[in-house]
Amino acid sequence: MLTVGNAYLLVVADETEVSSVEAQVATAKVSLDQAVANHYAGTAPMLDELRAKVDYQSLEQQLIVAQNSLEKDKLALARTIGLPLAQRFTLTDRAPYAAFDQIDVDAAIREAHANRKDLAAMVELTKAAELQRKAATADRFPTFAFNGDYGDIGVNVAHSHGTEDATGRSAYRYSRNMDSAARRRWRRRNWIRCWLRPATRRAGGCDVRDALLDIQSAQKQVEVAQSSVALAGEELKEAQERYANGVSDNLAVSQAQQSVAQANDQYVASLYRHNMAKLSLARALGAGASYKIYLGGK
Repeated sequence: MLTVGNAYLLVVADETEVSSVEAQVATAKVSLDQAVANHYAGTAPMLDELRAKVDYQSLEQQLIVAQNSLEKDKLALARTIGLPLAQRFTLTDRAPYAAFDQIDVDAAIREAHANRKDLAAMVELTKAAELQRKAATADRFPTFAFNGDYGDIGVNVAHSHGTEDATGRSAYRYSRNMDSAARRRWRRRNWIRCWLRPATRRAGGCDVRDALLDIQSAQKQVEVAQSSVALAGEELKEAQERYANGVSDNLAVSQAQQSVAQANDQYVASLYRHNMAKLSLARALGAGASYKIYLGGK
């Protein structure tokens, strides 16, 4: 689930990035046309036109890179879900931002212990290691065996007498010879047992808490990035109006375009991290079938 979800969210992020860069290219083209017209009219220096061309071409290069990343990540997604690599497809489901409501951490940890098969397997391994430790300890115990029989011997019944035989054997010396090997086995089993018990207790809780911390951090980053995108857009709009009215040159426009690009990149990256953190929480809880609940908030 996590592997497929990661591949899918990467493609979604790439598509968002491509759309963002395409919008920036369109904006840069408007600024370039305006700079060319102003230079032709003699109201702006050649420097403004050159600066606008550099910005426009830089964004075109970014668009090429973004489109290439999108196609490569779509290939990776197709390979992950088993589609033919030559098959063209379009994603229909999106993972928009949805604030994640805090959940009861203790209840989430209990849910993880109840649902996760890997934790259940660790518990069984712990029990097996304990039994193996007991078996290794039992190898050291001495053993004693006794065999006896009674019968009758003679040429006939009238001339016969009883016969008996008794043997005893102690395996203590053999057990002592095997003592060092048993100790080695005991130490190995005991190490596994001691490691698995705290790991079993901590694994579910640690994974859940890590995922929740990642969600909280990414959620704050998304909110800040959203504000940055809005502010950068206002800055660009103001710079374009000032340049169109001849109040300033297009240096402010160029800087504002860079701010918009950076803000959009941060928003896309933070949104991807936020959704991946939600998938990680679903995995930590063992709730793979209900991952949509966590992607959409809870």
